[in-house]
Amino acid sequence: MKKIQVFWGGLLALCPALFVLNQKSGTVIKVYLTTVLLFLISAWFFKRKSTVLLSLALCFVLSLSVVTSLYFHFEFDTAFSTMMATTFINTSQKESIDMLYYNYRYVFWFAIIFLLYVSLSYYLSRRVTERKLVLSGIILLLYTGISIFLYTVSGKTRSEDFLISERLLVNSPLYNFSPIVRAYNDAKLTDIVMQAKNTYDYSWQDKGIDNYVIVIGESARRKDHGIYGSDYPTTPFIGAQHGSMLLFNQAIAPAPLTILSVPASLAKVHHADDVPLTAWADNVISLTNDLKLDTYWFSNQGGVGQSNSLITAMAKRAGHHKWNETIGFDSSLVNELAQVIPEPEEKLIVLHFYGSHGPVCERFPRSETIPFTVDVYDNCYLNAIAYTDKQLGRLFSLLAGTRPSLIYFLITGWYATRKNTRIITIMISAIRPNNLLISRCLSGTAAQSMPLIPVGRCFQINIQPVITIGCSVTGWVSHITRSVVAVCHSVIVIRHHRLSRSWTAIKGDLIMMGYRLKGGDL
Repeated sequence: MKKIQVFWGGLLALCPALFVLNQKSGTVIKVYLTTVLLFLISAWFFKRKSTVLLSLALCFVLSLSVVTSLYFHFEFDTAFSTMMATTFINTSQKESIDMLYYNYRYVFWFAIIFLLYVSLSYYLSRRVTERKLVLSGIILLLYTGISIFLYTVSGKTRSEDFLISERLLVNSPLYNFSPIVRAYNDAKLTDIVMQAKNTYDYSWQDKGIDNYVIVIGESARRKDHGIYGSDYPTTPFIGAQHGSMLLFNQAIAPAPLTILSVPASLAKVHHADDVPLTAWADNVISLTNDLKLDTYWFSNQGGVGQSNSLITAMAKRAGHHKWNETIGFDSSLVNELAQVIPEPEEKLIVLHFYGSHGPVCERFPRSETIPFTVDVYDNCYLNAIAYTDKQLGRLFSLLAGTRPSLIYFLITGWYATRKNTRIITIMISAIRPNNLLISRCLSGTAAQSMPLIPVGRCFQINIQPVITIGCSVTGWVSHITRSVVAVCHSVIVIRHHRLSRSWTAIKGDLIMMGYRLKGGDL
């Protein structure tokens, strides 16, 4: 019986190491040994009533780390990353509750693992002498101290990018907290983006546009939009504008999550994972400010949208910015636009919709429900798309009496059904007055312009920047790399997380380059 208990205890201690088997053997050994030491320390805490809560807290974080690995392994076939952590710390309480609701089985597994870890701590507290338990704590402290000393003498701590806490966590069963430490540190650095100064060298032509509008949508597949051939009439208002818009069937973007995809799409960056923070300050808002246009940013991402993130850093560079304190209907943003449209100055207005983000049944008024399908969840999802389309229709009407240019794109296409299907896609369309996509195309050192190429020619270009913008100018396309002005833009198409780095060019007035799908037809 004792051997069986020892076996199960060793197996439970092995759980965290199972998810790092693809790393160096030294890392796996460190994770396993520190797991054993932490369980012995937890057992020592369990021996006294005054420290039982510390034992429970330690079991809690150990269980949470294991379940996090389980979730990302089985749902995404990947490890928890800084990008995921950034999204997590910028998630509202309601979104967190919704996520737990949709993934209730992992809550169940967390409870099971937590009870097993508590039981193991209790068992060890009864079977192992206090002297050995205290010795395990001393060994862990010595190991931590030696690690810090080695990092210091090696000179690694002198690097501004090096975080001792992050490195220590990586080699422990709490390695899933390492990305959170990094994400919190990066969030503090967004002040650098907000305070950075930019200088531009460009020339421009005034084409008579008064109101530039960028609408950022969320969470819907292209195939579910009527204008893209869906069996359901979800986009009658967009469809009515088909004759005066550019509609794109394929597009690329730099990241699969909103928290990184929005800033990487709006900034002049080479690669989202390897750029100095100040590079994010060179974005569409900064450039428009330099052009002396009024800038507005209205967001329906809730009060959490004001937390430190790259999106926040960009939005706060706008002359006027506002976040809804609670996540309501996107119609509120259209109301905000209606108030500023009459202003006589040229302006850029960014509306960050909540779109079809889950829970989808809360994205539109129930009184406006359209019976698309008998499935309740799918019907809510389609109605969320239709409601977004209705708000775009309101925008069309509000802008009709002005000289506008509008671009709408979905930054993510996450859609989770009961079958756990996840496909990320993007739609982009633009209304263009006088058959022009934009009114100003940059040239010179800031924009790094390329030679003009006739519209409609299909080609490939092997260049480094992730983002390439195309501006329609009297029947020619000026391919401007890594720079965005007014409604020049690029977007994403990603299927799951399996990416291959390659470049593609699209026929028509706009080209987009970046990551391309590895298989799969969207």
